[in-house]
Amino acid sequence: MSLKIDIEPLSDAAGSALLVRVSGELDATTAPQLTSEINKSFDATRKSLVIDCAGIGFMNSTALGHLIAYRKLALSRGGCVALVALQARTREVLDLLGALDLFVAVDTLQGALSAIGHRGATGEPLSGTAGRP
Repeated sequence: MSLKIDIEPLSDAAGSALLVRVSGELDATTAPQLTSEINKSFDATRKSLVIDCAGIGFMNSTALGHLIAYRKLALSRGGCVALVALQARTREVLDLLGALDLFVAVDTLQGALSAIGHRGATGEPLSGTAGRP
């Protein structure tokens, strides 16, 4: 199965994050593709990653290792990695591995933006982008 990745920068006065929408399976074959795409935009001006996981049907330990590396980088910048809309099976695997608590795991994009303190110019939390809540 191929991997589809859509990346959108989110910026405000408090800092900036990167929204990454992923669809497909994350495994040893596709995780490097995800890393390559994220590396193009996750520069020193970005603190946090918000990863929309609604389209991820499978994630293995290789992919988890890549996400943990981004967590370490985000923490060093004063940010975090938020995982949005994890499917039940993926959430369960992360929980069993003790990895779920390493991330901000929320159900909605709005929840992720609130959790990382991302606010729009009016001071209100940003609403979803590209037509998503």
